[in-house]
Amino acid sequence: MTLPAAGITCSNTALSGCDPRGIGLNPIVNSIWTKFLPLPNDPLAGDGFNTQGFLGTLKAPLISNVYIGRIDHDFGSKHHFFTTWHGQKLVNNTTNQVDVGGLLGGSFGAYTATAPRPQTPELLVFGLTSN
Repeated sequence: MTLPAAGITCSNTALSGCDPRGIGLNPIVNSIWTKFLPLPNDPLAGDGFNTQGFLGTLKAPLISNVYIGRIDHDFGSKHHFFTTWHGQKLVNNTTNQVDVGGLLGGSFGAYTATAPRPQTPELLVFGLTSN
């Protein structure tokens, strides 16, 4: 197919790199892309014509708080009671979902982890020893 205005021969394959209908990029999509996607900085991570990659660093800290409590009490010389509680709050910021455009709370052009995995295991034990 030849576009009359441009005189460019195009095909309907993905590698042709031209617009077969000659209408250009949708302006709504273009405004979203320019607002929330930074310019690529890795030309080797694409096909070299239509796509390029974006490299950046991602902070993925592991936050861990541990809480421990214990109570001991003797009921005379023959009975001993104890209880203990262990709790932890572990937040693991995974790299399976990241924000690079600033839409989900990060800053534009910087990777931000947006899918933390909180874990809160607890253990409560009671014991009574009698002699």
